[in-house]
Amino acid sequence: MSLRSKSSHRDTNASLSTLAALCFTTVAPPALLYALAEQIKPIVYNLAEEVLVSEGVDYVHSTQKDYLEDSQPILESDLSLPQRCFSEDFLKDIRVARVDTLPLPDSPYVEVARAVYPEEILQEPAALCIGDMIFIKRSVESPELAAVHELVHTWQIRTLGEENFVRLYLYWGFENGYKDIPLEKMAYRITSYARRALTQQDTLPVEKICEREMQKIMQDQDLVLWPLTEE
Repeated sequence: MSLRSKSSHRDTNASLSTLAALCFTTVAPPALLYALAEQIKPIVYNLAEEVLVSEGVDYVHSTQKDYLEDSQPILESDLSLPQRCFSEDFLKDIRVARVDTLPLPDSPYVEVARAVYPEEILQEPAALCIGDMIFIKRSVESPELAAVHELVHTWQIRTLGEENFVRLYLYWGFENGYKDIPLEKMAYRITSYARRALTQQDTLPVEKICEREMQKIMQDQDLVLWPLTEE
């Protein structure tokens, strides 16, 4: 997987925006529109990969900086379940922000993704992981479980590296849809274990579970952790 120079990003963003507009303005039955989206997925993926992989790290860092004053260390928050699921060493540098609206990336990819998988991505998520900062909407019914889910993503990012995480998440998302992204399925499974721990006021060794789950993903997908990308 190779990246073009940053000088071409404006053209790439324009292409994605045009593609999104076509998807949303085409007068066609939903089934036909979905079939069209299926056909253009490889094109969309190649365009979106360039934008997200190369600019995603900047988005992570800038968002963390923007919300530094409006977040707090998770160890000082009122969230107790994460501290029963993750070690203090893992949590010590993680911050949490409670927000009304999530700081989703302003990217044409988001609109194209909605066109490709409209039934899955039209709803805004309840929480969001941006590296070592997690965002949870104030309206979320169970912020404790939302926090655990996003912390699993933090573990994945730390393990895979930011760029590799984005590449895999993006690739699997376009191939399988959100619900079948292995990294999401892993986070949902572990969240279900955490739900029982929350009910029973028990502890859960999530980091060890994450290690086993990630090894299984790598085996099932015939991947190794390094390298995940071509030089």
